[in-house]
Amino acid sequence: MLTIYEKESLFESLDETFTEIKAYVESAVGQEALHEVELHLFRRLQRLGRGFMERFVSLSGTGYEAAPPPLSADGRPMKYKGTRAEGSPYVSIFGEIKIYRGEYAPPDGGRVYPIDASLNLPAHKYSYLLLKWLQHSSADSDFRRAVNRFNEVFDFLFSPNYLNVRDCR
Repeated sequence: MLTIYEKESLFESLDETFTEIKAYVESAVGQEALHEVELHLFRRLQRLGRGFMERFVSLSGTGYEAAPPPLSADGRPMKYKGTRAEGSPYVSIFGEIKIYRGEYAPPDGGRVYPIDASLNLPAHKYSYLLLKWLQHSSADSDFRRAVNRFNEVFDFLFSPNYLNVRDCR
C-alpha cells in the first residue's frame, strides 16, 4: 500500500503539466492561430489524461495480496508467482500505458491475475471505450477509414491489419 507521500508524489508531475498548459495558453496569445492552439491543447490534454490513467492504475495496485492468498475456483489457495516486470500493454483513448499484474498459479495449472477482474480489463489490450468509439466510427464508413480517422484524431499508429482485438496479453 502506498503512503500518503508516495500518493502525493504520483500527482506532482501532473500538477507541473497543468502549470505548463496554463503557461502555454498565455504565451500563445497573439502568437498562434486558434486552430493551432486547439490542436496543441488537445495533444497536451491527451498526455494529461494518460498520466491520470497511469496514476489510477498505480493506486489500484497489482492484485498482489500478502495474506491470505486468493483462492482458486475450487477453493484452494493459489501460489504467488511475482509481478510481471515488463507490464502488460493497455491502449486507452489517451494512449498506451503499462499495467503491472500480480500473477498467481492455481494448483491445477494456468495463471490468474486478480487485478484483471478488479479493473475489469478486457482480454485484449484495447480499452472498451476505444473499441466502442472505433466501432461507432466504422459504422459510417469502412473499418480501414475509421482506423485512419482515429490515427489522425488521436495521433495513434494503428494499422487496420494490426488492430486485432484477439491480441491477448
